[in-house]
Amino acid sequence: MSNFESACRMIEAGVGVGVLPESAARRHARSMAIRLVPLSDAWALRGT
Repeated sequence: MSNFESACRMIEAGVGVGVLPESAARRHARSMAIRLVPLSDAWALRGT
């Protein structure tokens, strides 16, 4: 996908799932019927 909005539109349409930065997912979830599922695996945590 070329951007997060396009990915979220496909997710909303039921085409599949996606892994996005939390900030982008939350922003798009306000106006789209998508569900956020936080990842709990160690690899998903961003290093500082």
